[in-house]
Amino acid sequence: LLTRQSDSLGLSQAITIDLSDTSQLSLAAQDGDTLNVPKVGNLVANSVSLKGAVTRPGSYGWVPGMRVSDLIGNARRDLDRNADMGLGMIVRQKNALLDIYVVAFDLVSVIASPNTDTDPVLQEFDEVLVFSLVTSDLADADADADADASRQALLGPVIEKLSSQARQGEPVQTVSVSGAVRAPGTYPLLSGATVETLINAAGGLTDSAFLGAAELRRLTEASDGKVIADYRDVGLVSGRSGAQITLASRDHLMIRDIPDWSPTDSITVAGEVKFPGEYRIRKGETLSDVIGRAGGFTDNASPESVVFTREAVAALEVERAAQFAQDIQTTFATRLLTEETTTQGIAEISQIVSLLQNVEGAGRLQIDLPAAMSGEVDADLELEDGDRIVIPVLSNTVSVVGEVKRQGTHSFQGELTLDDYIDLSAGFTRRADDGGVYIVKANGSIVTLEKNLWRFTGNNRSLDPGDTIVVPINTQYKESLASWREITQILYQSLVSVAAVAAL
Repeated sequence: LLTRQSDSLGLSQAITIDLSDTSQLSLAAQDGDTLNVPKVGNLVANSVSLKGAVTRPGSYGWVPGMRVSDLIGNARRDLDRNADMGLGMIVRQKNALLDIYVVAFDLVSVIASPNTDTDPVLQEFDEVLVFSLVTSDLADADADADADASRQALLGPVIEKLSSQARQGEPVQTVSVSGAVRAPGTYPLLSGATVETLINAAGGLTDSAFLGAAELRRLTEASDGKVIADYRDVGLVSGRSGAQITLASRDHLMIRDIPDWSPTDSITVAGEVKFPGEYRIRKGETLSDVIGRAGGFTDNASPESVVFTREAVAALEVERAAQFAQDIQTTFATRLLTEETTTQGIAEISQIVSLLQNVEGAGRLQIDLPAAMSGEVDADLELEDGDRIVIPVLSNTVSVVGEVKRQGTHSFQGELTLDDYIDLSAGFTRRADDGGVYIVKANGSIVTLEKNLWRFTGNNRSLDPGDTIVVPINTQYKESLASWREITQILYQSLVSVAAVAAL
């Protein structure tokens, strides 16, 4: 196309130039001429194309009688390692408007029985699509190739074209599937396609698919023009007719999952069991079930001291710590605004808030494992994915920590009382809150104690092997030096006041 300026009219003039005509090539060029030579179109005559999970994608010369096996004759030579050997598709033009339709073929049959009825004859401009089995992102070097061969990449333009060419009396030739299939999505409606055909197009069922009843939705137009959605259950079990139902335009198939399907849920059992390790669990499995699968306890086990942790509990601990930190900040800020406090404690408050915001939840849950193993239903906790059970070695000791003069661990002796263990630790320090002593049991539970005038009461029954006696600090305690400083300050201020009064 030659664009030439016209002096007489002040407009540009378009002139078509046939570059194959030598007489037109002799046309003299003028100042300001623009010559635009269009590129050759993408459509190549006498060709077919091969796309997807193949080793040599691209355009190939077409001759009458050519079949799919002429493009794909050997699986090892012609196909990618992740190629889906099931359903392949041929995208074919059907009229001068460049409308398309899709033909299916079985790749295994093409390779096994070439030049037969299962090996489709190709037509000019056909596009042969071979899908990849990979439906998720990969981290290796083949990730880009698999993405290009995915159903979404190959069928996206096809679905778009099928949708755009729908007209009155010619409904869109697509169907869709969701749920427990490898590649949910929208697919071309193949000639004579059934429920089974659609499942194969979507890469087949996953191992979680419930074969008892899938749901098929079909849209129909009533006599008054309203669209009615009809839902029906179709069985997919071998021998049933549900998989052979013929599909119609806009049908949608939903494949349900098996109820409570959790093939990867697992827990960890460690410590003093005969077969420690990671165990897959099913819905409803309990503590006693898994301990039994792990062979039971060893002779050195201490079931009473079990450490049971759960991820959900750890997450809740982190959430509550963060909320507590926020409450502290809000309270302190409010007191600053109302002048109920000074700015002297800002550093300490900031440090406490920082600690709370960085808490890593332990997730420990107190359980009564001996009761669970003895058959008590309420104690036999149902397990969740990620739970961890640790059975410690039987401990024959009692520890004393906190405000005692000599913290340490002592051999458990049934005749010794809590007071005896305090005495073995050289007694309380001056900072000890001797009325707030408590016991941390081996399973993590807390036992508080009552104290009469001189001794603890009922403590013989509270102590067991593996227990820890905790003596907290008395928060009201003040060191003598600090107390004397305060007293001196008070006396000084009093003397100043007396002197001031005497001077009046």
